[in-house]
Amino acid sequence: MDIINIYIKAEKVIDETRGAGMMVFEDSRGNAHSKTTSIKCDDTPHRAKLKMILELLKCLKFPCDVGIYIDDIGIKTAIEAKWYLKWQDNGYKTTKGKNVKDYDLWQELTSYLNTHNVGVVRYINIFDKELNKIIKEV
Repeated sequence: MDIINIYIKAEKVIDETRGAGMMVFEDSRGNAHSKTTSIKCDDTPHRAKLKMILELLKCLKFPCDVGIYIDDIGIKTAIEAKWYLKWQDNGYKTTKGKNVKDYDLWQELTSYLNTHNVGVVRYINIFDKELNKIIKEV
């Protein structure tokens, strides 16, 4: 199985959210490749991060080992604990019967998270310079 690393960063800049994502991988010949994405929106940084993860996972053509590097503890915990599976079973409702925050994105993400072997690592400034450059250009 191929190993894919995804790095995600988003922040609030005055009255908008700006974010950047980068997917890094090697092909079968050992050549390094990357794909970047960026976002500028009125969404929360949390929602922007989910959108970028989804966009990059959609690029994968077959099941892969995926490492997601992110600074959002909520997203990290939800993926690691596989809360999205419980939400799916409950119609994307919390145990209190309310809609899960950003349930529309979690619904779409669920199939990708089930297809790939996904691990999440707390963001540790890897590619910070590159991501900050992309954010500034948005």
